[in-house]
Amino acid sequence: MKYEKDKLMQKQLDYKSFVGKNKAVAFGLAALAGLFVAAVSANAQDIALTKPESAAKLQKVSSSVDPFVVQLNKQTRLGLYIRAKGAYQELQKGKEILFIDVRTRAEINFLGLADGVHANIPVQPLDPRYIVGKKGSYKRMDNPDFSDAVGRLVKKKGLSKNPTIFIICRSGRGSAKAVNLLAGRGYTKAWTIIDGFQGDKGVTGKRDLNGWVYEGLPWHYGIKQEQAYKMPLTRVRTTQKKKEKKTWLIRF
Repeated sequence: MKYEKDKLMQKQLDYKSFVGKNKAVAFGLAALAGLFVAAVSANAQDIALTKPESAAKLQKVSSSVDPFVVQLNKQTRLGLYIRAKGAYQELQKGKEILFIDVRTRAEINFLGLADGVHANIPVQPLDPRYIVGKKGSYKRMDNPDFSDAVGRLVKKKGLSKNPTIFIICRSGRGSAKAVNLLAGRGYTKAWTIIDGFQGDKGVTGKRDLNGWVYEGLPWHYGIKQEQAYKMPLTRVRTTQKKKEKKTWLIRF
């Protein structure tokens, strides 16, 4: 009888010990979760504070997007985000807004162009050497003329040196890259249209969630000569073969 009683007491002690340890773990996890939420909140506030005051009025009247809900690969140094529908509404008000499409020429040719675009300036055109990447698609290369081309367009349009710019790409990642390049040149009012021309992919793999086309906004096939991009001749050196180095004189 004494043996059974001792055994029962031991089980009770083991159970209390187990509960105590798990409570400690639970409290620890809760503390970590609290720290994470605090850090994220602080980060969101920091991003919000980076928005220039000159863009505050535009934000109040447009369907701009809180930086906190923007995907990481779509975030920019300026923190200025707007959806396609909101961008269209702002453009319709006749404000001095430069509207640039940064997709490739192939995308413009086969997928169309939003109405009101002032120019197509590819931020990452297809590599003219037609190198196929691991995913089975042609590789792209950064356009070293991108920021300069935007500067030429600003001057041609007779706008201020730091105009409001709306950037659109396929789904928001290319436009984010473009905005960051412009931010490096001193532009402070460059907005990225986060859902782009075609929008994000849905569960079926099709781009049927959002975007310029999905929202039913006006677009068309074809591009005018004054909207087209022609880059100055550039030298590109290939290093595919160590023994054979060639310099290609090309235009993107």
